[in-house]
Amino acid sequence: KITELLLEVDEWTGFTRHFAHLKSGDPAKDKNLLLTTILADAINLGLTKMAESCPGTTYAKLAWLQAWHI
Repeated sequence: KITELLLEVDEWTGFTRHFAHLKSGDPAKDKNLLLTTILADAINLGLTKMAESCPGTTYAKLAWLQAWHI
């Protein structure tokens, strides 16, 4: 999976630390969800289609993370 590759890259670079919560500055609690949201934007799939293609993920979760962390 692409998100697994992104997790590995994050281990080397720590790039996800730059996606902190806009108000609190806390990192995202779920890195997989963060990377899924970033990937949805990167490949122009959109949050709705990404949520439909990822079991256990909802549009609401992706949209909240996008609004507050990206």
